[in-house]
Amino acid sequence: MQQLSDFEKTVCKAVNDLKEQPGYGVTLRNYVSHLLGKEISYGVLYKALENLEERGMIEHYDTMHSPATGNIPRRYYIPVDNEG
Repeated sequence: MQQLSDFEKTVCKAVNDLKEQPGYGVTLRNYVSHLLGKEISYGVLYKALENLEERGMIEHYDTMHSPATGNIPRRYYIPVDNEG
């Protein structure tokens, strides 16, 4: 299996750091940008999330429209629990 890039490691760290309140695209982009000290694009973030999911390191769940999300469905990312 190919090793993770430094960027993928940073995204994985962000998903893990936010596991108590899972992150979606905007929160993850902001947090990863903060960790790196520079703005990142959504495209590069979603590609890294897709790669991490394919490797079984993270997973996602989708929410439905709700007033809490401004009636916008969201996809949240969480680390995979490999201990249970």
